Amino acid sequence: MKTNEKVIDTNIKLSVKDRINYTIAEFGYNSIYYWISAFMTIFFTDQMGIKAGMVSLLLLVVRIFDGINDPLIGSMADRSKSDRFGNRYTRWVRWGAIGMCTAIFLLFCCQAGWSYNIKCVYMWVIYIMVTVMSTCCNMPYGAINGVLTSNGAERTKASGMRMLFANTGANVCAILSVPMLLLFSRAGGQQTPGGYRLAILVTIVVGLPLLIWSSYHTKEVVQPPKNQIKIPVGKQFAAFFKNKYAIIAALGFFMIGFSAYGRMTIQVYYFTYVSGNAGLNTYAGYLGLFGAIVGSGFLSIWIYNLVKHKGYQMMICYGLGGLFSIPCFFTRATGQFAAIFWICQCLSLLFQNAGSAAAYGIVGDASDMGELKAGVRVDGFLASFVSLMMKAGGAVGPAILVALIDRAGYVPNVSQNESVLSIINFGMTIAMSICCFLIVVMYCFYDLNEKKHDGVRRELEMRHAKIAADMDNNNF
Repeated sequence: MKTNEKVIDTNIKLSVKDRINYTIAEFGYNSIYYWISAFMTIFFTDQMGIKAGMVSLLLLVVRIFDGINDPLIGSMADRSKSDRFGNRYTRWVRWGAIGMCTAIFLLFCCQAGWSYNIKCVYMWVIYIMVTVMSTCCNMPYGAINGVLTSNGAERTKASGMRMLFANTGANVCAILSVPMLLLFSRAGGQQTPGGYRLAILVTIVVGLPLLIWSSYHTKEVVQPPKNQIKIPVGKQFAAFFKNKYAIIAALGFFMIGFSAYGRMTIQVYYFTYVSGNAGLNTYAGYLGLFGAIVGSGFLSIWIYNLVKHKGYQMMICYGLGGLFSIPCFFTRATGQFAAIFWICQCLSLLFQNAGSAAAYGIVGDASDMGELKAGVRVDGFLASFVSLMMKAGGAVGPAILVALIDRAGYVPNVSQNESVLSIINFGMTIAMSICCFLIVVMYCFYDLNEKKHDGVRRELEMRHAKIAADMDNNNF
């Protein structure tokens, strides 16, 4: 009869190959989803003739629907049986990715010749499909970050590389999107719906295999307690609502989504109408790519190694990111002070990318605290709230900005009035600074440093060993 059980060490070091196998999926996901983040709104307003107010309403209503969709899928993923490799979440990533790519392509297959009402119905139905399938892919993928290892520093490295690939994927698409649109449109410098479809198809052909590769080559190491078979709903919610670290992370992701997706949406309008040159979006993509490589891949980890505290790491990154965005409001991307604009924009993106990488490293630590308090491990359920808040911010930000320019008198494909231009400029700069400073305030309350988290990790390992020993003795 067994009287004890060996403590399973999940405090493992991840090899570079391990990190790449997991994080390469972000390049595929974000290069594909960039078309939704940056171009869906302007596609339907300028190509399909849908009123900006209607698109704004779509973004808000579907995100309310996501309030049910995300936790439901998170709970389902947690309740999934492990495959023969001990993985619960990777199958969701694989099939969700295939469904998401199909739905995104179909969304841009809307035809300008259809009646206005049919176009609106089509937009609503297919965008809901995009939302559901992207959640099935991205939410379980986010949960994997917490089960790769229980080592907090290794999670930081993985999340840094994850954001490196995520931002690289989005910004490579930002660089190539307009040239691809013009190339495939073949309309003398004008964008066409057919150009959108071909450009998106090329992006899917490149990005989808990376998602599938990752789903087959990622190993989930941190497992739930052996006695965790059916998870009571009350304990799922307790793992979140009695966990201040999870709440801080979720609120922080709302503001990250607001600023990141708000900027991506308004950026196209900014360079098209404020700067008068849509091609500058490509140069902004180069800056974003620089910020992704240096900020996510190096700066984020360097700051963490300096302070050994993820809360301080977030405060430094977003404090500086918000500060450098302010001068961009008083300058322009073209003209006398263009150099100031581009330098400050570069620095702002650099630190925001570093902060975004840090934020994902926090989710796994919050899952550990949730298990400590509630006795169940629900990485998927907690990741669903993070995903929900990120998407909610990503919907509210663009929706508010688009609604404001619509109210100010936005008219597609013509010179805009001063009120519209002012709102676009504010949304591109000051609104982003406000989001960053709110994140700083939230993380003033995050006190889970490296030493405290290491104690939590050891406590959970001992609990798991005791549970396993008790179950073995009872079975005997």
